[in-house]
Amino acid sequence: MALLRHTLASALHAAADVAAETLWPTRCAVCDAPGALICEACRSKLLVIDACMACPVCGAPYGRVQCTECTPLMLKSACRSAIPFDGMAHAMVADDAVRRIVSAYKDRGERRLAATIAALCAPRIAPSWRTSVVAYLPDAPRARRRRGFDHGQELARAVAQAAGLPCAGLFMPPRTADQRALTRAQRFANMAAAIRLAPDAPVPRSVIVFDDICTTGSTLYAAADALRAAGCEAVFALTFGRVLD
Repeated sequence: MALLRHTLASALHAAADVAAETLWPTRCAVCDAPGALICEACRSKLLVIDACMACPVCGAPYGRVQCTECTPLMLKSACRSAIPFDGMAHAMVADDAVRRIVSAYKDRGERRLAATIAALCAPRIAPSWRTSVVAYLPDAPRARRRRGFDHGQELARAVAQAAGLPCAGLFMPPRTADQRALTRAQRFANMAAAIRLAPDAPVPRSVIVFDDICTTGSTLYAAADALRAAGCEAVFALTFGRVLD
């Protein structure tokens, strides 16, 4: 009887999937062509960051020889003298295609993209990071209510699962002004001390802070500061897309 119930349930789920695909066919998040979440043509054009060519300090593409993203001048604009991470890695250059993928996932409700994004990010986790816990930066309450889910939490869990690592909610939602219209210096000022650890959150020895897009790094830097202040020994950063200044 249990086997029969399982068979019937599987058949119903399959029929529901077919019906949903007929009524609302899967479309490419980049070009809107039907058939796949990211079509092969668009996937082949994604600007994958070559780890061998990336900056060994901040993970910026093409920065292996001479990085333009973590220079003293750029760090000065963030009121920093050094990157606050033991390592940073990014899967893709955050061009228009990557932004469309992220927007489709978190703003247009295509939550199936979490697994796709995670599969692209997990290989960027270096062997030396693999004793870490993956942590996410939670959505502000208003954004969570609007979307119906916490996109950062769901995506970080998918990345952790793909990498075979634990995932933990260590941070409180940030309480800051919207970052999108701010300059680089304003973003860092806006985020200073804005990221706090959740009350009584146990701080792991080693943490990978995950975020979808790194624009200036202000949010990630603030998260690193909070972890360091709480005694975290090793802090890494991983993102899906890296914006180039």
